[in-house]
Amino acid sequence: LPPSASNGRPADWFDRVHPDDIEPLKQTLGAHLSGQTDHVRHEHRIRHESGTYRLFLCRGVAVRNDSGSPVRMAGSHTGITERRRIQDDLAHAALHDDLTGLANRTLFTALLERSLARARRSHAYVCAVLFVDIDHFKLVNDSLGHLVGDKFLLSMGKRFLEHLPP
Repeated sequence: LPPSASNGRPADWFDRVHPDDIEPLKQTLGAHLSGQTDHVRHEHRIRHESGTYRLFLCRGVAVRNDSGSPVRMAGSHTGITERRRIQDDLAHAALHDDLTGLANRTLFTALLERSLARARRSHAYVCAVLFVDIDHFKLVNDSLGHLVGDKFLLSMGKRFLEHLPP
């Protein structure tokens, strides 16, 4: 919806909030308006006039009368779609191999520790580890070049991803 279609009523705002985000938003606002929180801070998606959804950070505080009842809200909406995409990309890059997209050592270790702990807690849970050692891989890089070696590793990574559960 274009900005001109809104007259500033909460209903105009709520009509544009993503259906999956509306209840948590209303709960956050309700908690603040009832005095359970000092302020509102909530991330949710809002429908843009193009029909796509964008992520926003809503911050606000209730203005209260002398008896402490809320009479209006003061706050802001900040678009954070791009910032969230960058954060997600950085988080992914920190835990995955740049070339293959597979889990790196840090993520692998964390997932392995979690799986082993779960297996210790429940005998019904079974986990397995697949260790692949590519003999003489250095020879591939040295004789055929790093581009060929990278293509080979990409091919292996894709095959693993196609045949393993998520």
